[in-house]
Amino acid sequence: MVGDLIITRAFTDKLLGLSGNKANASDKAKAPDAPKSADTASVPQSESVSVDPRILLTQSLNEKANNIQKILDGIEASIKAIQTARAGVDQITGIVEEAGGVAVRARNAFSTESDKNKIVAHMEELLERFGKALEKIDAVVDRNPAVGPDKANLLKGDVIATDFTDDDTGRVLTQGDDVTARALGLEANFSSLEGTVATYKGVLDAIEKLQQFGNDLNNSLSVIQTRQEFSQYALESLTGGAEKLTLADYSEEAAALLSLQIRQQLSGTSVGLATDEQRAVLSNF
Repeated sequence: MVGDLIITRAFTDKLLGLSGNKANASDKAKAPDAPKSADTASVPQSESVSVDPRILLTQSLNEKANNIQKILDGIEASIKAIQTARAGVDQITGIVEEAGGVAVRARNAFSTESDKNKIVAHMEELLERFGKALEKIDAVVDRNPAVGPDKANLLKGDVIATDFTDDDTGRVLTQGDDVTARALGLEANFSSLEGTVATYKGVLDAIEKLQQFGNDLNNSLSVIQTRQEFSQYALESLTGGAEKLTLADYSEEAAALLSLQIRQQLSGTSVGLATDEQRAVLSNF
């Protein structure tokens, strides 16, 4: 009676190989007259290679995540451009209000001062201050950073396109507005009381235009930020799913598969190892 055996990993691998050799020998025994071909014997059996579907799924998830990340980069650039333009609008509004104060002083001078020489001297000073305010406005517009390949400047009336898909099917257009001093209609006329009144009215109209433009920028920014949150959530879901698949314990699953293969191979043989042929197999280990 054969004693107990300790089956190691090397033993099982060798046993599986010998089992395949035994099957081949059995087939050859049925056709003893078949000629042996050295070329045929040297050609290894072709093995079918199967790809774990989880690997394909991980690759697909990572590819989609990369596409969304590119979209998010574009969204972030648009958000930064709109926020910068919005800050520029606020700065320009403050400068226009400063110019409005100059126009009020000019109007009051005509209303209270009777000496024409003093009025003229005062108007020259106020005109200079008003002109410097207009220069500040244009400087803010020129400093506003241009965005994208077209170098779009929202403070010069250009348009910024924000894409939410990689095929341009989802897009939001942010319309800029020309807020240079000339476009705002700011022009000083301090030659008469009526001229100062008209100048001040032009200041009020410019402030109203700036406020409307600021509201439009806020609305566009709100829409884009909402889409940004959705895209960020989608990115986190994709990357999280890919990480879980990548971190799966493949070694444990491979061991389970090997165990199953061994059981399937051994199920076709006798349970005992008492025959001379099987003892001959064992002697090879």
